[in-house]
Amino acid sequence: MTLLSESRDVLPVHRKILAFSFIGWIIYNVSRGVQFLAPVVITFVASRSTFGAGIALAAPFALLAGATVWALPETKGVRLAKTMQEPSREIA
Repeated sequence: MTLLSESRDVLPVHRKILAFSFIGWIIYNVSRGVQFLAPVVITFVASRSTFGAGIALAAPFALLAGATVWALPETKGVRLAKTMQEPSREIA
């Protein structure tokens, strides 16, 4: 993603918007496919083993989703930019 966001002088704005929307569309539809297959996989595992084993399949993914919160940047005490051109400033 940094390649597209740092290429403001190379690519015209409409091409960047097209690229970002296409990437977003792919991510959205892949996640919908995974959400569709999750109950099928859990049912398959539960039918071969126990119901607890099928449910336990989701635990690592839930922990991973919870852990990604700590990878997000901290914005407490930082004035957020109102536009893309305005830089962020620290609040003392």
